[in-house]
Amino acid sequence: MKRPGEYSGTLTVTVGADKAELSVRCTVHAPVVPPPAQARLSMLNFLITTAPSSTGLSRRGGLLAGVPKYVRAQLDMRCTHILLPPGEAVYRDGAPAGFDFLLRSEAGRIALEEGAAFLCGGHGHWHEWDDSEYYPNWDSTTGVSTPQGYLQLRLYFPSGPRSSVPTAGRAA
Repeated sequence: MKRPGEYSGTLTVTVGADKAELSVRCTVHAPVVPPPAQARLSMLNFLITTAPSSTGLSRRGGLLAGVPKYVRAQLDMRCTHILLPPGEAVYRDGAPAGFDFLLRSEAGRIALEEGAAFLCGGHGHWHEWDDSEYYPNWDSTTGVSTPQGYLQLRLYFPSGPRSSVPTAGRAA
């Protein structure tokens, strides 16, 4: 990589027996990386794909471990959109009964405090890039277009006030 400054040289083009020489001059400028608030390039890094444990985000003794480090790493990579971890399914009798959004909420709070421009969330995936079915992160066998998948999404995206996990006497 050339340092900033003026550079010159000769460009020689040869075709058969013909030869042409051209003088070339170039100015190399120092790179300018604007502060994130002034950046014009948006970026999202998909470090959280299916489970928070894949990124080192986890709960330990009731404390959230790794969230500040994850958010800071994203901002240091100049990500303008911080991908929040998905809600974790809470199961009753083998089926999702609700979701725990504590890890997601903590990551969002820290990202905003650290100056993140945008927050977004991942909650599903395709098995293959050209797959027509989308699968929630918590259930890789139930597509969202199925009746069961629809019911799971209704738990994940409820209308009205947010409740992460229904209480024992309340309908899900």
